[in-house]
Amino acid sequence: MNHTVEVAPFTIKPNITMAELIEKANYIQESFIAKQPGFICRNLTKKSDNEYADILIWQSNEQAQAASKLAMQSPICTQYFELMLMDETTTLGFEHLEIIKSWGNQ
Repeated sequence: MNHTVEVAPFTIKPNITMAELIEKANYIQESFIAKQPGFICRNLTKKSDNEYADILIWQSNEQAQAASKLAMQSPICTQYFELMLMDETTTLGFEHLEIIKSWGNQ
């Protein structure tokens, strides 16, 4: 079985500090993500001062899809999503990609 990578890019609102982002990212990690079946690891990445992406590794695509569906309904995750800029020009879309080959420590 190949693992699945979830890539979830987002833009934070102008008034959000790095400390606030990290605080909420830690909160959803401990309170929601780490408790989901199939969760392996998560990285919060930075593209620019306001562009970021969560990159998660799941044991399977089915587990990644199930966790994503639950996240969209979770009051815990809503607190994190409220930090993000969401308007008609912003997509909060994420995608799931199958890992077909890996190198390095797993």
